[in-house]
Amino acid sequence: MNINEEGKYYASMVRKFRTEYKSKNLHGFCKEQKVSYTKMLHCLRNDSYRKPSTKPVSSDAEQGLHPLVVEPADSAR
Repeated sequence: MNINEEGKYYASMVRKFRTEYKSKNLHGFCKEQKVSYTKMLHCLRNDSYRKPSTKPVSSDAEQGLHPLVVEPADSAR
């Protein structure tokens, strides 16, 4: 298995772990599926295996955001 195929395999194992096992008991999952615990940890930390469903929003859209300034209420009311 070359490195690209191995990456795809572990990405599918991560998806299976998250969906079927609800992200619980990684050690038991690795023993049951006979996969490397260390490689699974690496894949779980690195989310690059996920393909973005949409294009990422450019930072230009965020330039219009400004912090909210709240002025103190009049105490004379």
